[in-house]
Amino acid sequence: MTVETRQLFPDRLRGIALLGIVVVNAPFFGISAGGYTAASLEGPLNSAAAFLVFALAQNKFYLLFSFLFGYSSQFILRTNDKKDRRRFRRRLMALWVLGVIHATLFFVGDILITYSIFGAGLLVLNGRSARTVKISSIVAGCVSVLLAVSFAAISSSTPMAVANDPTIVALDAAIQSGSFVDVALARINALPSVWTFTFLLQGTMAFGAFCLGLLAARRKLLADPAQVAWGRWAVIGLAVGLPLQIISAIIGLGGIAAADPVAASIGILLGYATAPILSLGYLAGMGWLLSRRPGFLAFAQVPGRVSLSTYLSESVLLSLLFCAYGLGRFGHWGAAGVLAASVAAYLLFEVGAKLWLDRFSQGPIETLVAKWTGPRQSPALTNVPST
Repeated sequence: MTVETRQLFPDRLRGIALLGIVVVNAPFFGISAGGYTAASLEGPLNSAAAFLVFALAQNKFYLLFSFLFGYSSQFILRTNDKKDRRRFRRRLMALWVLGVIHATLFFVGDILITYSIFGAGLLVLNGRSARTVKISSIVAGCVSVLLAVSFAAISSSTPMAVANDPTIVALDAAIQSGSFVDVALARINALPSVWTFTFLLQGTMAFGAFCLGLLAARRKLLADPAQVAWGRWAVIGLAVGLPLQIISAIIGLGGIAAADPVAASIGILLGYATAPILSLGYLAGMGWLLSRRPGFLAFAQVPGRVSLSTYLSESVLLSLLFCAYGLGRFGHWGAAGVLAASVAAYLLFEVGAKLWLDRFSQGPIETLVAKWTGPRQSPALTNVPST
């Protein structure tokens, strides 16, 4: 006889991914809606903080989160019958609504809208052969890189140009001195500029990660880390991915500091194109460590269990810290101060999430989404012998 229990590795991996996502998003809250500026990099402490975020976190953790989205989809679409597909469609609708609210009221770089649209592709691929899913992942990744190269070749579409877009400049001004409504309206005006990258580039790359997560779920890859040979993939991902990300950070941040749009774009896009390699290294490295030390990353399990509430709450906290209608710290701190604030926001919500989960089985947003999608069959599960 067996009983079903929740898989620990996905929750812990998701919790770490949320930490990586908030430190990457924080400069867009506290420095500029376009991200890091030359002024924010002044001084060795600020330069070091930005370098760590750029080299170790930027574009890596949203891919892990995307991988887990594809992985978790199989706990809804496990039988692929009409009821399961209906629940998944309703979940995508809920993410779209939450994403629109999030992008308008708190963070223009929201990823939930993108997930809700590209996630529909999982309905198409679910039940298809592993070969079809693999090809879809490869095609999505190649299209994403080709789009990135195409944008880099068009001067008006470089990341530096987006940072100087009039709607982004207006959003900065609204965050610095405007009311809640002023900032929301400015975010709406800035959405087309931001979505050029968020939707087309991150969306296609995220879909490739969705596909890999789908394949991993079929093999129950994360159910028991001790049953997977993670070491070789960890070495490959870290040994190849880390040097490439260090090079991209040096080039990209050097370009931002020198106001050189060509260098900034080359560094940013090199980092973007090679980020999946380091993401693989992170995934395999954490799996290898968990297979040897089951208590590894236990602190990340709580935010990982309430990932949607964590993601949205971090944005609310950072908005209140930096916007004029809150504490008004926008533009006051460099990269180091903003990094510290983002880590503090993560830790604060971890404490709050633990207190919440002491009383409830789900996070508040997860509860609302669950009520909308309908009764779930089970959480992310693995089989464990009953006693």
